[in-house]
Amino acid sequence: MSESDMSQIEDLPRGGPLEVYRKSASFNWKKMKLFFEEIDLIQYKKNIWETLRSDTLWSRPLEDPSIVKQKEIAQLRYLKNKIMS
Repeated sequence: MSESDMSQIEDLPRGGPLEVYRKSASFNWKKMKLFFEEIDLIQYKKNIWETLRSDTLWSRPLEDPSIVKQKEIAQLRYLKNKIMS
C-alpha cells in the first residue's frame, strides 16, 4: 500500500449532504479501500465506469422506451458486453 497506489484512487466528490461526515471521519478511506481491494481491481472498476459513462448505449433515455425497444437495447448491451469481455 504505497502513496502512488493511493494517488490512483479518485477523490470523493465535493459538496453534498455527506461532506460533513466525510470531513469528520477518523480514518483514511483510501487506505481502507486498498486494504479490501487490490489496485488492479480498482483500476479495472474505474475503466468499466468510464466506459459506461462515455458510451451512449448505456445512457438512460429521457422517456420510457417501449417494451420492444427495451429488449433491443438489452440485446445490444449484452452483445457489446460480450465483445468487451
